Amino acid sequence: MNQLETTPWLRERGARWFYVLAPTLDQQDGGTPQYRARMQFYGGEDPATGSAAGCAISYLVKRGAVASDKRIHLRQGVEIGRTSDLYLSARLESARVTDVRVAGSTVLRSKGRLFLPVCTSFQQEFIDAS
Repeated sequence: MNQLETTPWLRERGARWFYVLAPTLDQQDGGTPQYRARMQFYGGEDPATGSAAGCAISYLVKRGAVASDKRIHLRQGVEIGRTSDLYLSARLESARVTDVRVAGSTVLRSKGRLFLPVCTSFQQEFIDAS
């Protein structure tokens, strides 16, 4: 997926982003199913999209593509040089998906400071009363 091609495609359809997920032929960790994902948006790509991954595992478990409580390994960000490894699982109980789990690790990319303005006396009274 080429960013220069996907951005106009998204805009023509009124979309802001898309998330693509597919199984791979690889298995590791004692048979843990492997998946790859990409999240693209106007002019950019997310190396790890936990919120979308949670929805994806819910969908896969609900439709029987992944067994209830089975952990899968999802790799994202490979194409942009920021590989992320997420581990997902969900439980199907009485036709409802529950206990959605998304785990992984992050890499610090930047840090900074946030400076807040000085409180007015009204704001300080509100803070003190809380």
